[in-house]
Amino acid sequence: MAGIIDTVRTNRTLQYDSRIGLNDQGQVQKAGRQHFGNVFARAWDCITRSSEQVQKNKDVAQAFVQEIKEKYGNQVASMASRELKSHLELGRPLTAYRVMVVLTHSNEMRNQIAAKNDGLLADNLEAITERALKGAFGYDNLPDFLNTKVLKAMDRAIVKDPQFSRVDGSRDEPKFIKHCALIGQRALEQFRDELALGERMGVPPSVVAELRNADCPINEDTLQRLNVETGFTLDDVKWLSGQGISVSDTLMKFTPEEVALLREAGLGVQVGLQYKERDIPIHPRTLIGDYTDSNIQGKPEALRGGALSKPFAVNYQLPTGEADRRVFKEAHPTEGFGPAAMELGIDPKHPQMTVRNIATKVIDELLGFNLVPDTRIGMMDGKLGMVMSFAHGAAAATHQEVDVTDSQTNGGAAAVRYAMENIRMGLAEQSSLDEYLEAFHIRITEEGRLIQSEMVGVEHNFNDPALRQELVKLQLLDALTAQGDRHGGNYVVLQGEDGKISLQAIDNDQAFGTKFDNPNDLWRNPQRPSNFKAVKLPPVVDRSMVEAFSKLSPEQLRGELAGLLPDTEIEKTVERLNVIKQYLTSGSPPVVLPSDGPDDWGTEQVGQLLLDPTTSYVGRDQMNLELSKQEGLPILNYEEAVR
Repeated sequence: MAGIIDTVRTNRTLQYDSRIGLNDQGQVQKAGRQHFGNVFARAWDCITRSSEQVQKNKDVAQAFVQEIKEKYGNQVASMASRELKSHLELGRPLTAYRVMVVLTHSNEMRNQIAAKNDGLLADNLEAITERALKGAFGYDNLPDFLNTKVLKAMDRAIVKDPQFSRVDGSRDEPKFIKHCALIGQRALEQFRDELALGERMGVPPSVVAELRNADCPINEDTLQRLNVETGFTLDDVKWLSGQGISVSDTLMKFTPEEVALLREAGLGVQVGLQYKERDIPIHPRTLIGDYTDSNIQGKPEALRGGALSKPFAVNYQLPTGEADRRVFKEAHPTEGFGPAAMELGIDPKHPQMTVRNIATKVIDELLGFNLVPDTRIGMMDGKLGMVMSFAHGAAAATHQEVDVTDSQTNGGAAAVRYAMENIRMGLAEQSSLDEYLEAFHIRITEEGRLIQSEMVGVEHNFNDPALRQELVKLQLLDALTAQGDRHGGNYVVLQGEDGKISLQAIDNDQAFGTKFDNPNDLWRNPQRPSNFKAVKLPPVVDRSMVEAFSKLSPEQLRGELAGLLPDTEIEKTVERLNVIKQYLTSGSPPVVLPSDGPDDWGTEQVGQLLLDPTTSYVGRDQMNLELSKQEGLPILNYEEAVR
């Protein structure tokens, strides 16, 4: 129940001239108005006031003084009683104005008492400290590296004690010193117990002292994350304190296992917080390793593309001295989350798009397909992001930039010119131009030229046995990961000098999710609108593919993905694994080729089986290439499109 002080401070219906009363239940209420400007009215009110009303007014004044006593102490309450003498003795009504005046004086007196006691504490700190140390530890001095922290903690405990701002210590200085020493002793005894707890949990005394200095609760939960061998360090705690970041809240963002992984990798709390902020799980597969700022050679080179974060080509020096050229892309929590991710059932609040590339690489390794470039987490300019090995070669579809500045038939160029003119005339905002640029994939050069990026087809020999085999392996990998965005621009074909063909899958983040347990349901049925670019399970495989899936167990899949993806998504992946296994062993379809050699994959029968664009990447992308040719769209050869 709100008292007089809280009611007057918060009740907006009370005016300065409102009289304060108490009902039968002791609740504060408005009891009329005081006639400040009318002397005769006030005199008449005094003459006609009943004895019952006088007593009620006295009760209100006494209740107010009691609140002052509880909040400010006896000395301030005595001052308030003197100021309210006429109210307490004669029963004058207490007004909201008088309450605020007395509260102002009470705060001033409390501050004066605290200021006096601050000086008294400083003058007698040595004696107080000596008493407190003897009482808590039985000796006069602590190790040097703890002195400052301990004294600060003790000093804060004394100043925070309610009596420090209530009782003027100069009235009885010996009593004040004794009381302060007792409060200091209790604080030191608590610190002594915390040191003992820290010792049991393997936390150095210096770290415990820093926690005390940072006002961080010292308990098993916090200390578990500060173990001398597996936890955050003293430097981490000091950095958090220096940044004004809550040490306790920050520590509890990490599990002990996550802290141990960071410590093992030589990563501190600053980098750990980036993992949290960028929605990247702290996992053995996501630790930075050699891909740090200190290992970057030369200047990173900006690459084309990127919505929120621009990709860069970066050379990292490995421990062997070799340079490892990688694509770096800064991780943003929601970048890449769009209609396909939503349709897959990926949590929009924690999409973890970056780590899905790594999870895809994990499954690629489990199957032994070697289709996904090495994918890790690294740093550039102090920022976490994905680092992926360069995928050399040519995609089945790629972007080509065309200068459309002078084009009179290009609708995008016309829309951009129109927006630019309206901005020049003050009829439109910059945002309208930005929308057109994004919609038509146009950029403006420093010279003012309009450069449009358009998707063009690339001539590949889809009759090549190795390319057929690689694309079928990719189909199976995508079926297991529930990849929803495997179009011709998201895989790269490399023709080696020896004529050997290999394939690399890129942009693997639109995968997994909670909605699909059967990979065939990902197929983009023309009768059912979908954001996916997927096909059904392949009509032909070879024996090595069947063996790769037969060796992969649900337990192994769960174990390798644990901590990278949510459990619900892992279970859906296990269900898809079981569907694929059953399909591969249930008889034709699929046709199972006896070997993985060109003699089997190069036959006309296999070519016929792979023609269906609903069940084959080969058939789908071959069909797209032919349609582009029929429509007269530009087609690049391999040499023109090679990355």
